[in-house]
Amino acid sequence: MSDEVVEDVRYPGLRGDVTDALKLFAELDREAVEQRVGDLTNAVHWLVDDTFWDMRDASEDIGYRLRDHQEVAAIKAVLDPLLVVLDELGPVAPDVDYLDHRRWPEVVTSARAAHRLLVANDEAAR
Repeated sequence: MSDEVVEDVRYPGLRGDVTDALKLFAELDREAVEQRVGDLTNAVHWLVDDTFWDMRDASEDIGYRLRDHQEVAAIKAVLDPLLVVLDELGPVAPDVDYLDHRRWPEVVTSARAAHRLLVANDEAAR
């Protein structure tokens, strides 16, 4: 696809899953994890497993889940530290271990920025 902004994505429900995952990563803290309020497993599924963005470029989803290359860059900024955390700790570590990982603050910061961007773009497209 070109560099133009896509007004409507083909799969808004799947985009919603991505947005929900970003919000969870941005807001998840030790207290939420200990009380099981936020579900880290679901967030990983929505952002990594369901999208295959760990194995393919997120830009392939412009027009499907994402609107433009700015969103792709924001997603990549989340995936870069998140995939390091997941690779180093594996899939079955206790949730608090992920939050204690040295790269987790990068996940939180980048997820917050990506969430704001996707939500703002959704509001602008309405």
